[in-house]
Amino acid sequence: PRRRALTAAQLAGLLALPAAELDLIRHWMLNEADLAAVNRRRGDHNRLGFALQLCTLRYPGRLLRVGEAIPAPALCFVADQVGAAQEAFAAYSARTQTRYQQLDVIRAAYGFGARIAGNLHEARIEFEDSAIGKAVIKIASGDCS
Repeated sequence: PRRRALTAAQLAGLLALPAAELDLIRHWMLNEADLAAVNRRRGDHNRLGFALQLCTLRYPGRLLRVGEAIPAPALCFVADQVGAAQEAFAAYSARTQTRYQQLDVIRAAYGFGARIAGNLHEARIEFEDSAIGKAVIKIASGDCS
């Protein structure tokens, strides 16, 4: 059987969307270039969805899941930055293609790569060599010193 480095609770905590104000400011503050990219989208729902996709890719470093509930403080924080009503997010992903097209735009503009099966070994090595990877491995091994 395959050994897991993290428990389900540890993984959930690592991949959770931020809700604390300091975390939102540190990780989800959009700069001028981000806002310019966001403003190229039509409709509040697309601008807000695009911004949230960008934010989740940056931190915690994953895709926004279909139907995922965004913590209210996070939704409010991003909606305020893009000038959209929080309620607009409910209409995002009504057209599945939009979600994937926007993700492709974000990947191309910001250098995020799509991980495919052939790259998993390379991705694992990159992760284990990264600062967060080393911290996760240390925690998982029980070494909290």
